[in-house]
Amino acid sequence: VPGYSSRTVCEAAFVTALDLFEVACALPNYEAGAFELAISLDDTETVGASPLSVEIDCPDGFVKLDGLCQCGPGTFLDRGAAECTACPVGTFSEQTTMRDVVACRKCTHYVEGADITASPGATSPEACICSKAYYLSWIGDDSKDVARTTEDWGDDELTLLAECLECPEGGTCPEFGLAVSGIEVNPGYWRTTNGSANLLECQVKEACIGSLE
Repeated sequence: VPGYSSRTVCEAAFVTALDLFEVACALPNYEAGAFELAISLDDTETVGASPLSVEIDCPDGFVKLDGLCQCGPGTFLDRGAAECTACPVGTFSEQTTMRDVVACRKCTHYVEGADITASPGATSPEACICSKAYYLSWIGDDSKDVARTTEDWGDDELTLLAECLECPEGGTCPEFGLAVSGIEVNPGYWRTTNGSANLLECQVKEACIGSLE
């Protein structure tokens, strides 16, 4: 057995109707890949053509990586149920992992003021959304509308990538999860680009019609 265990004892039984041995193995550490299977009746004499080369795949919902069955982005390993479970609302996971629910990082550690996601199983901080009357502003980017990943800033759980800011004067933020470009400009105001949260009051109010639907 390559990798993580040198020997695993399996339960084997001969199925007369099929004229073959049926083997049930519980591999430790969620191992997968190429294995050598040897069947013996008294722990010394092998049976038939064994040892045999066998390929063990991962169960549904798992991803095979480095010889292990792991949980993909947006999920964590529920060891009790032996399955990958979606990260709860308000958290995300970017990596393939064998960790439990601590693999799901809280949105509030990365996006100040954003404690929800649209659904379970989020895979990046981009899925962390702001409440109504706020908009999402990415820190360190002039356009304020370019999504980041935690890799852009290192693996520090206290590093803020973005923040939820109050809708600026002259604008309306009527929905959850708005970016800067989603701010609705009220009549009488204007802005230089859709990537700007700086709303300017028009000297001639009638000339500024606001956002177009």
